[in-house]
Parts: sequence; C-alpha cells; structure tokens
Amino acid sequence: MDAILSDKIASKDNNFNFLRLLGVTLVIFAHSFNLLGFEEPLNLATGYMSFGTFGVYILCIVSGFLITKSLLNNPNIITFLKKRLLRIFPALVFCILLTAFVVGSLVTVMPIDKYFANPWTWDYLKNVFLFIEALDRLPGVFISNPLPYVNGSLWFLPNIVFLYGFLAFLSMFNLAKRKFFIVLILPLILFVDFRLDSIGGTPNILNMNPGWLLRLGFFSL
Repeated sequence: MDAILSDKIASKDNNFNFLRLLGVTLVIFAHSFNLLGFEEPLNLATGYMSFGTFGVYILCIVSGFLITKSLLNNPNIITFLKKRLLRIFPALVFCILLTAFVVGSLVTVMPIDKYFANPWTWDYLKNVFLFIEALDRLPGVFISNPLPYVNGSLWFLPNIVFLYGFLAFLSMFNLAKRKFFIVLILPLILFVDFRLDSIGGTPNILNMNPGWLLRLGFFSL
C-alpha cells in the first residue's frame, strides 16, 4: 500500500531530521567559501543558485510542514505565537550577549577598554530586536577575514519571524487549510515584487527579493 504525505507527517519515520541536517550542512558548506573570500562552487557554475540557497529552501519547506502541522493541531494563535517566540528569543538574547561581551572581548585586537567604549559594541545589541537595523560586526573582531561578519546568519531570523506571522494570519482567516488560496496569491506576490525590482523599487516585504518570496510560498504550502 502506498503511503501518503499526511501519514508520513504524523509518523516519526519521515526523514525530516535528515533533511534538516542536509539543509544546514549545505548552508555551512556554502558559507565556508564566502567567509574565505572564494566563489561558492554551485553559484560559480550556474550564476544564480548556490548550495546555501538550496539549503535554505530545504529548511523552509521542512519548517513549513512541521510548523503548519503544529498550528493545525492547536489553532490557538496566542499559543502558536508564544511557542514561536520562545523558540527564538531566549536563545537569540543569550547568543547576542555572549558574542558581544564574552567572545568579542576575547578575540578583539583592540584594548578591552576601547572595545567596550566603542559604539559598535553596543549597537550590536540591537540585533536582539530583529527588525531594527543593527551591526553585523564588532570592533576589532575578525578584521583579518575577507568578510569580518559576526553571526552573519542572523539576517535569516527576521524573515523567519515574518513567515511565522504570515502563517498565523492565514490561520486567523481559516486560510491555512485552503491550498488554492496560496496557489492563487503567490504568483501575484511574485509579480508585484518582480515589477518593483524591475523599476528600481524596493521589494515590498522586509526588503525580500523574489527568491525570499518563493521561500514564503514553500513555507506556506
């Protein structure tokens, strides 16, 4: 008897953990080239796609399945948002504080007093708020690297939080179960975004490019 997708989602025998590991591995692999100043192999070969982008697509699809399943099992929006915020912000706050006050102070090439007197150190803490423009580097930290970013992957989190909110919005209007709505609305979103990009405007959702809007669709399906 052939298994259907809903059966696999309800079962632990679905390889979602493997897919998550694969997605994360692809992202780390791609970033290793970027951080060393080299061209990522797949992007070099295709000119538009990278292993990191492919890994992010995998992670968005898997997260979309699992988080939508969680919301459909318990459609209470407050409970859903509380779980999502607790999943992100305690670890994010700890990460930002540890990076700025411990790791940064240990590896900076600046004298410790000047490190803590530098406004960059304190501006970095704004990363906790996600949607407020913040720095992705610390004074004197990793300055010999081709890309001296500190926790550069934090750019991903505002988009994830937006996707959580988008899914909650769909659920509020009972649209999360109506796949035809996603199939109809996604091309419209993509069209608007491409038009804005083609006339030099800014993509309208958190400065997302068309690729990110496509991930929004993956997340929602």
